[in-house]
Amino acid sequence: MRTRAERYELITKFSNDPNVYATLQPELEYFDTEDGFLAFRRSFLRPVVLGDPVCPKEKLPGFLKEFHETWPYAVFAYVSEDFAKSLHECELGYRFCPFSTERILDLNEPTWLERKKIKGAFKKAKKAKLQLMDVDFDSVSPDIKRMLTEVNQEFVERTPAKAEVTFISRAVELRNQQGVRTMALSCVEKGEKRDFGFIVLDPYFFEGKQLGFQLNAIRFRRTKIWGVYFSIVAMLAETLAQEGYTRLSLGGCAFDLLDEPSPFPHDGKMLDRLAWIRERADDYYVLSHFTEMKQELGGKALRRYFAISQSASVTRTIVRFLRVSAMI
Repeated sequence: MRTRAERYELITKFSNDPNVYATLQPELEYFDTEDGFLAFRRSFLRPVVLGDPVCPKEKLPGFLKEFHETWPYAVFAYVSEDFAKSLHECELGYRFCPFSTERILDLNEPTWLERKKIKGAFKKAKKAKLQLMDVDFDSVSPDIKRMLTEVNQEFVERTPAKAEVTFISRAVELRNQQGVRTMALSCVEKGEKRDFGFIVLDPYFFEGKQLGFQLNAIRFRRTKIWGVYFSIVAMLAETLAQEGYTRLSLGGCAFDLLDEPSPFPHDGKMLDRLAWIRERADDYYVLSHFTEMKQELGGKALRRYFAISQSASVTRTIVRFLRVSAMI
């Protein structure tokens, strides 16, 4: 069994997925070979795989066939289009359905900053002296640590489900973790500094190099800053660009681009079920609002897919996914 540090080392070498750090969250199981690993959680005794496997590209076909021999009825969730193509080419009997996108901002060409709404929000954030401060949990002040904990609890309490989405999006852990950055948010209101929230950044690697981060969590109290989400993202992008990073993932856009064509046929029945869930998702988690704001920022849309075996029940597959994600 590999240690967390050993899995992280493999991630730094072989993963191109901005969401890959989610594979290190607690309570996941792993399929390991000498070449790499994939993470999964079981539902109704069958595994639901999280994202792309972590292994060398040239070893992927053999890795998938070995996994398929062990778990022929596994569900693959939130996989990239490149991986879905590879899985399709292996001819292991999977059918596919688009699920969402992940929006990636190019920090070298921040044309999105020129959009009127974002430009205005950034200007007001500067005026309010919005600041992002890295947090070291070994030395952080008790006041900041208490603020972080309270803001996180308040966020969870505001969700209709009174819980965090897990699996695809790992739950917030307010502690030091390898490669992860937590940044406290502050501004000036009525002449006084006010600490009002935080963001969590997970490392994003591509072909062995860290390109930047994924914005895994953004949580804050009400402020007088207009367009606070856009303001935080704009200031974060500026900060990361100054540090030499080139990419910022905004995370998942639930049910985005479901009806767009893809390189392989869609499973129509599964697509219908996802469209049905899309209409009701906000009854449990407020997903649509964040998706709309990420779409407003633009960036490259990295498409995400489900892959299920030909004989699998679509309804049961959706239930499996909702269960492992703590949505039901």
